[in-house]
Amino acid sequence: MSLYALETICNDEQKRQFLPLAHSYDITTAYAETEAVFVRATDSFVLHLHQEKSAQMLSQLIEVGVNGVRFVYNLDDNSYLRLKNVRIPHTQMPMKWDEVDEKGSNIKI
Repeated sequence: MSLYALETICNDEQKRQFLPLAHSYDITTAYAETEAVFVRATDSFVLHLHQEKSAQMLSQLIEVGVNGVRFVYNLDDNSYLRLKNVRIPHTQMPMKWDEVDEKGSNIKI
């Protein structure tokens, strides 16, 4: 799913940067959806779940199970992601359809 996400939601420049690294396993990728706050001073996004209860509530929305034996079982991971003030550089967020300018305004492409 991560490679598919890189191929479909990254702009051309990001594809040139990330796809060769992902295909050669030089970077580890994960696909996650969350809310981010843009910080102009550092030109980055900050991902943070403010309360423990938020993480608990979100984790209850996911049901983990196994549908029989899977060939790739050892490669598959169903888990949760807890983010505590994780800073992501502005250019590292996928920007195929939207961009955020230096003022923090969303620009539809």
